[in-house]
Amino acid sequence: MLITSILMILLLGFALLCVAMQRNFSRVAAPSVHLSKQRLWLLRISGTGLNLIALFVCVFVWGVSRGLVYWFGSATMVVFTLVVILTYRPRLLRWLCR
Repeated sequence: MLITSILMILLLGFALLCVAMQRNFSRVAAPSVHLSKQRLWLLRISGTGLNLIALFVCVFVWGVSRGLVYWFGSATMVVFTLVVILTYRPRLLRWLCR
């Protein structure tokens, strides 16, 4: 259960960071919609905060050495999944742009 929650936190955090880029945002939402500065910073801070929360949970549960290894491995897996989603089905992340 803990592993699944860490993966979901990482997925949401990296998805927010991906949508914070104008190029990805226009592919996910609509080409004519532009990001405001306030929404851009909100997405960046939220994504970074969620990733740091997942990092702290991993380090707290498994210790520094194994926690960092697990976090980097999980982050790699999540980022690869997001790359595939943004390449082939970017509209799956539309719920982040509302």
